[in-house]
Amino acid sequence: MNTAAERTLGSKEQTALTELEKLALVASRTHNIVIVTDAEARTEWVNAAFTRVTGYTLEDVKGRRVGPLVQGELTDPLTVRHMREAIRAGRGFQVEIQNYAKDGHTYWLEVDSRPFHSPDGKVLGFVGVETDVTVRKAMEEELRRRAVELRAFVEALPDSVFRVDRDGQFIDAHVPDPDSFVAPKDAVIGRHISELLPVDVAVKLVESIANVLDCGKGCNIEFQVERMTGVRDFEARIVPASIEQVLVIVRNVSERKLLERLKDELISTVSHELRTPLTAIRGTLGLLGGGVLGAISPEAQELVNMSLSNAERLSRLIDDILDLERVMQGGLELDLEARPLLPLIERCIHEAEPFAAEFGTCYVLESDEADARARIDGDRFMQVLNNLLSNAAKYGDPNDTVKVTLKSSAQDWRISVQNHGRPIPVDFRPRLFRRFAMVDGSDHRSRRGTGLGLAITKALVERMQGSIDYESSIDATEFFIRLPKC
Repeated sequence: MNTAAERTLGSKEQTALTELEKLALVASRTHNIVIVTDAEARTEWVNAAFTRVTGYTLEDVKGRRVGPLVQGELTDPLTVRHMREAIRAGRGFQVEIQNYAKDGHTYWLEVDSRPFHSPDGKVLGFVGVETDVTVRKAMEEELRRRAVELRAFVEALPDSVFRVDRDGQFIDAHVPDPDSFVAPKDAVIGRHISELLPVDVAVKLVESIANVLDCGKGCNIEFQVERMTGVRDFEARIVPASIEQVLVIVRNVSERKLLERLKDELISTVSHELRTPLTAIRGTLGLLGGGVLGAISPEAQELVNMSLSNAERLSRLIDDILDLERVMQGGLELDLEARPLLPLIERCIHEAEPFAAEFGTCYVLESDEADARARIDGDRFMQVLNNLLSNAAKYGDPNDTVKVTLKSSAQDWRISVQNHGRPIPVDFRPRLFRRFAMVDGSDHRSRRGTGLGLAITKALVERMQGSIDYESSIDATEFFIRLPKC
């Protein structure tokens, strides 16, 4: 016969179970898996989400431990041991575990299992709330896989790659070059740029990093660093990596720079050596063609004229080479003053009209900016614009109308020259402003220049603190210069 105390205890346990049934009603409506077990982890109840994820019904698992049914080869045994030990001790646990559904496919669960107790503290069982995290785990695995692939890709690069924050601190590094411009990887991470590089280089890099993060666009810079093996030239590409970090890809270009210097010296030497005898040749041909030394036959006259034309072309090439050399080496002095732009543009157009007439081309100026002024060298500005005007006539359609415009923007003046004709190929953009760059094309061969005009133009514009670029489509090609206002 039960005592009063036993009857009271049984009533309390029954009340606890009734409350549990109420909770089970709520749990049946949730999308998470809910499992209720006894103190030995034998299943008493599961909700519909359990069946949806695992494929097992309540009838399949009631009175049984779920673990042996759903665990398999990919299930982590250490996690299983941790769960069993917690159940034996009557403790709750939180784990992530990979299980198997009834049809054999795997899924991941985030399990939060808590014991529930009788009023006297006895563990009556466990309530487990399990979230299906299969999609999240797949995404994490894909991110890990891509991270490994990216790391392998970076490790294979011959260039040094650094992740740097806005303040100039190195976050991560890949330094394969023993002659790198900074210390080895282990000595770089966590340190500031100014600790590893000369002050001028560090300031240049930090300013460039800030500009890239502010505008969201990458940039290229070049600099020199003195190493134990001598002065080395480097080229850095800085691109945004996140809101507050950039990637800095650094390449040692010392050999390339050396070859460029040797090439420039050779071209300069040859040009200087050719200039004097070429002047004499042109003078002699001019005398012959002008009849100063006596009349010559028409056949000879034609040969003399052809030779003189080629000599003058070669002379222009030498002049262009020497001009470019002076600009690139800073040896060309510019007379920079605030000057009105519109009168210079009008003068350039007037002087270019006879040349354009050879192609049936005419120029049209569109501008109301009579007060436009910029700090320029007047003669060099006209040299720049004359080159753009002559190119527009040479490479445009016959009988074309070339539009020249002068417009104002917030910070600068925009001078553009637009013609109509065959567009510049997209893949030629990286080379267009380089020395000896000429677009190939059968209709252009007879009109080729020295291939130095745009290189000189770009160098001169940049010396006047401006920039030059172009847009080209099947409809039109437009070159435009931007000069700061003053």
